[in-house]
Amino acid sequence: MRYKAIKINGKKFDAHRVIAGATTLGRHIVVHHKNGNKLDNSLDNLSVMTGKEHLRIHGFGTLIRPSKLFVPSDRGTAICRNCKEEKPIQDFTTNKSWTYGITSMCKSCTRAYKKAWRNRKTGS
Repeated sequence: MRYKAIKINGKKFDAHRVIAGATTLGRHIVVHHKNGNKLDNSLDNLSVMTGKEHLRIHGFGTLIRPSKLFVPSDRGTAICRNCKEEKPIQDFTTNKSWTYGITSMCKSCTRAYKKAWRNRKTGS
């Protein structure tokens, strides 16, 4: 999802950074959307913090991303990181670059993700 942009004096800025007053603070400063909705740029929904503080909210080891590792179960199943359903290993896309040879999203979620990504790039 792209952030809303605002043009000021011919220069583009992310709207949430302008509203939070973080346009001149540098890229190491992050503006966090408290409710998770990147389109809700109300001032009470925005919080200015460092990247390190932001990782404490969204980084690995948090409730949002409990683990960096994707580990299939010994029952021959795995949980899709997108739809959160436990499915047989055959329902996951194979990928040699992943530790266990399969991706962390099931095939149907992978298809939907790729379609959304293509549409985003083409602007459809």
